[in-house]
Amino acid sequence: MASRVPWSLWLVGVLALLWHAGAVMNLMMQLNPSALAQMPESHQAVAKARPFWATGVFGISAITGVLGAIALLFRHRVCGPLFFVSFLAAVITVFQAVVTGGALSAFKGFELIFVVLGPVVFGLFLVVYAHRARKQGWLRGAAVE
Repeated sequence: MASRVPWSLWLVGVLALLWHAGAVMNLMMQLNPSALAQMPESHQAVAKARPFWATGVFGISAITGVLGAIALLFRHRVCGPLFFVSFLAAVITVFQAVVTGGALSAFKGFELIFVVLGPVVFGLFLVVYAHRARKQGWLRGAAVE
């Protein structure tokens, strides 16, 4: 039996949608040479150093995150697996950016926290939140167990 859905589900869903839609827009800007040229040099350097496969993984993270947020807003259980895939892809993307992409030397201060830690921390939060929402009975759909 489903319990009453808290207001936080809608807040988290909207924030997740905005965050991941921003990631999709960021990806599209990075793939457009004229838009990339308008970005700060630190962002340009990291984007240009990123291999094609890592750009694909970044896209997977952004798109599955958008789909997970939409699923969460529709209260569907598939949001959990989608957020998990998005989180794993974000970890891979951030790992590549830090290890071979020069992110630690390119980004400073808040930019480093927002660009490097943000996707991993927020992604983990969404995975945990979706799991909690499923356990609390806030989500509908076939159980994925």
